[in-house]
Amino acid sequence: MREPDAAGGLCRPGQIREAAPGIATGGSSGGKKGATASVPEVRQLLEVVLPRCRWDPATAIAWYQAQQCRKAAATASHRARWLREHPS
Repeated sequence: MREPDAAGGLCRPGQIREAAPGIATGGSSGGKKGATASVPEVRQLLEVVLPRCRWDPATAIAWYQAQQCRKAAATASHRARWLREHPS
């Protein structure tokens, strides 16, 4: 998926353009591949730039329960599909 950059253009997935001073970027001319960021680099940048959200215990428990429900639904769906595709 491509998202607009600060100047309104589109960045290639994994490319950082004009995010902050000092971050190497690649130009779009000449067909050369621009600078790409690894997952750890992006995670570090996001930890610095984004505000921290502190969850209270009730919110954390509600999130955990929702995750467990989602996982149970996925497991049931996968099992049903497997049983359809592998009849006895």
